[in-house]
Amino acid sequence: MCGAVLVLFALAAPSDGLEARSRIVPLIDHHQHLFSPDDALLVNGPPLLPAIALPEDLAALLRARESAWNSPPALEKLFARDSVLLGGQTAGWIAGRSAVVEELSRLFSKPYRMIPVEYAVDGRAARISGYLARSNGDSLRYLGYFSEQLVKDGDAAWKIGSETPVYPFREIQDPIPAAKLIGMLDAAGIRRAVVLSEAFWFDGPFIHVADPYAAVRKENDWTAQEAALFPDRLVAFCSFNPLQDYAVAELTRCANSHRFAGLKLSFAMSGVDMKKPGDVSKVRRVFAAANGHRLPIVVHGRGTENYGAPDVKIFLDQIVSAAPDVVVQVAHLWGGEAFSEDALSAYADAVSAKHPATRNLYFDVAEVTRSAHGSEAILRTVAQRLRQIGLARILYGSDAALNGRLTPAEAWAQFRRQMPLTDAELSAIASNVAPYLRKSP
Repeated sequence: MCGAVLVLFALAAPSDGLEARSRIVPLIDHHQHLFSPDDALLVNGPPLLPAIALPEDLAALLRARESAWNSPPALEKLFARDSVLLGGQTAGWIAGRSAVVEELSRLFSKPYRMIPVEYAVDGRAARISGYLARSNGDSLRYLGYFSEQLVKDGDAAWKIGSETPVYPFREIQDPIPAAKLIGMLDAAGIRRAVVLSEAFWFDGPFIHVADPYAAVRKENDWTAQEAALFPDRLVAFCSFNPLQDYAVAELTRCANSHRFAGLKLSFAMSGVDMKKPGDVSKVRRVFAAANGHRLPIVVHGRGTENYGAPDVKIFLDQIVSAAPDVVVQVAHLWGGEAFSEDALSAYADAVSAKHPATRNLYFDVAEVTRSAHGSEAILRTVAQRLRQIGLARILYGSDAALNGRLTPAEAWAQFRRQMPLTDAELSAIASNVAPYLRKSP
């Protein structure tokens, strides 16, 4: 209710520049995701290795190395005369103790820890490998990796013969359960969101999973369970690869569970090529089944690099036509990834010409401004096509939550700031509600 008040206020208030525009808030984010623990395992790479205890002589050297992090005199005592460094701020090898120490002393601006995860000793040679990290409250924030090659001359203490720091650390995406997403939506002032299952990650051609269908079912069920924790805020859509033999079976299972409001398909992640008749036939079968179950469909339509008007024509004539009774929501306005003026023009022209397949066709604007990369020419073209399509068909969506992307609040602020739309046009988009949500509380 508060979201509606905000939008109505923005429509009624006289425009007073950026302040009035900033009061416009979307009612609904029609393109959003959760991020399950299984998603995290899939995309984060190998799990972190556990820290280990070192023999005292090696542990003492590592403690001294930590303490001497920015002190050339202290570092001098730890490195062998002919030591080498790979990495740092200078690409390639740095040779000689003085040069190595100078480089390391200015490598980081703050102290850091060296967390050992592996070591080996072979006579007068040894190795320690681990993570570079800093304390972050009760946890660690990982900065990168290190490998130390140690040498010993007789009974003398260990010296560092070679050091290889590698950074930055790979980005780790923490799970985003429903409660965390709700906090993000609250920060943006957005009341509700359509959460699209990411099950299609598990059964496409680009990621190997031992039992894809089991993983797909598990991911869909997790999404439904999380969304059910906030039934007045979140609406779940199931997903899968429409080219898989079990596609219609999974759609039927989702529909019969009554836990999903619709279906999400990603042609990109599923490897769908609309120029292949076999792919078109399989996707059409899924659309027909969704129509039979009265499940609306959100579809990321770009499946190949050479995506444009011919793909849109096939999509409308041969695929959308199989689902005449349900809403089909084209994700990312033109279908996803890099801006395709060709595809967007084909969609807009089809709507203008009242192509039969566009009767229930809607478009979300998720990541539109991000894909434009600040290009005013692209943004002007997008605005013109939005008007040609008709703002009543345009649904706000952000696809924002994961690392490396804007938060929902930041995504809306970017769209509001960059799109060359009037306040009234922006308010119209912000207040739109997809037909598949209008009967929901």
